[in-house]
Amino acid sequence: MSSTISETTFPQRNWEKYALCYDSLLHLTPYMDMLCEVAKNIQGKDTSLILDASCGTGNLETVLAGPTKNNNLKVVGIDTSLEMLGRARKKCAKFPDFAFLEADLNKPLPFSGDFFSQVISLNTLYAVTSPKVTLREFYRVLEPGGEVLIVTPKSDFENGLILKNHCNSPHPDEYWMNGHASAEREEFLIREAIQDEGVINDMITVAEYNRSIASNNFFHFFSQEELVKILEETGFVVTHISLTYAHQDIFITAKKGTLPCK
Repeated sequence: MSSTISETTFPQRNWEKYALCYDSLLHLTPYMDMLCEVAKNIQGKDTSLILDASCGTGNLETVLAGPTKNNNLKVVGIDTSLEMLGRARKKCAKFPDFAFLEADLNKPLPFSGDFFSQVISLNTLYAVTSPKVTLREFYRVLEPGGEVLIVTPKSDFENGLILKNHCNSPHPDEYWMNGHASAEREEFLIREAIQDEGVINDMITVAEYNRSIASNNFFHFFSQEELVKILEETGFVVTHISLTYAHQDIFITAKKGTLPCK
């Protein structure tokens, strides 16, 4: 999740607390499948320098550093959460080609234009103040022909269906819907899907933050058509769109095209 939104909508201290339990997501099969799907779109290319825009605790970097690591790959991860960044640096301490910096996606990025070959944004675009402004910054720092890879929750996402996918439940979708209706509903579904008590407790905390996010009118949850439109309006040419993360997130890739007139 992003840690780049304004203090008046979701306090920065919440992102710092979220970092303490965020890695419980690594126990979810759909989350790992999403990371691996994104990594394949990076590892399979002769990519030199990547920006991980709101890198969180460095989970994507951990996957990229796996057995199939592209030795030409260099990654700069940015985030505003010092707790998230600290955990990312610790995980990737053995990988000198991965660097982590404090930066805010609601402000101009601290990089020159045409700097990166790819920009990755995982579950972040929904949380910035102005997605269009942030996308224009992604456009600016991408080299000509560079690529942006975005994963973001779709407008009608259901986190309960992520839990269903994780445990391969035979129950119908309706059984898992409305996961954020209440704290009691969240805990029931989490306990239905997960057996490890430590993971359960962390996931309950994650769900508490996600319930606040899901009900906050500040956040931006797009349909596929809306996401394509905003990318095209900021100068990108969409090359791929599909669903990931148990079909609750949109995964879209786009090339840097010709920026339209303002």
